[in-house]
Amino acid sequence: MDDRMRERRALEVRRARQRRRRQQQIIRRTCLAVAAALALVITAAVSLSRIRKTQAGETVKREEMQGGPQTVDTTYEDLKDPAGGDGAGEKEPVNREPVEEEPEEICVVVDPGHGGKDPGTLWEGSDGEAVYEKDINLEIALKLEALLKEAGYKVVMTREGDTYPNLSERVQVAAKNQADVFVSIHQNAVDNSTTITGMEIYCNEASNRKSPDLANAIFDAVLANTGAKSLGVVTDSDFVVVENNTMPACLIETGFLTTPGERKKLLDDDYQEEIARGILEGINQFFEENPVRS
Repeated sequence: MDDRMRERRALEVRRARQRRRRQQQIIRRTCLAVAAALALVITAAVSLSRIRKTQAGETVKREEMQGGPQTVDTTYEDLKDPAGGDGAGEKEPVNREPVEEEPEEICVVVDPGHGGKDPGTLWEGSDGEAVYEKDINLEIALKLEALLKEAGYKVVMTREGDTYPNLSERVQVAAKNQADVFVSIHQNAVDNSTTITGMEIYCNEASNRKSPDLANAIFDAVLANTGAKSLGVVTDSDFVVVENNTMPACLIETGFLTTPGERKKLLDDDYQEEIARGILEGINQFFEENPVRS
């Protein structure tokens, strides 16, 4: 069996598992909805049994702390506490709506490229100053993590510090967490040039046919947010983290550290935030067009 056939088999198995998970979610949500409705009926029945509404001229019996029971003329409004609370021995019926179960969170794996012993692209100035790709990747990724969590996504990071998970381990993180999408963040470089600028993004359509949708949505939003030059979308990349992942996946190169003006922007917190926000907006757009929860 060739590699292409194995990949297709693996994709079919994953899709079958996803269908089973969705069916199980539907069954679980139905059971919870029935249970919530039953609890509401029971609560309403108990509440109504403890409340005795009366019209004008009807009476209710109250037990006094002293003096024993006595009959008092009252109306339903008299059962309310004058201060706005419930009566001492009586309560108004409460209209409670059943609480709808929150859907499972969409899982996004964020991969800050390189790390630890692998610095990625390295720029060194004549004064000994050094800028490492791995550091900028992580700074953008951490900003993206915060934005995604604020938007309600489940976020899994392949690294959260200066460590080096290898490429296979990054793919395994996504598979283990049953990620819905995978986004890898990188910086670019080119030898013998200090003028080239722009962003490019990579995916592998053969691994997942939705990967180009994810890549284009993210790329369009990031370019709109930053005003960066587009160097295009590559849909047949053989980068390990996009070729070997079975969920929609992409790798974005956000600029060139070898170009002074672009390097300065990439080191700026506000510019990093614009990149992260663009990635978030692209992910939002992708899931609006490709919902994973019904």
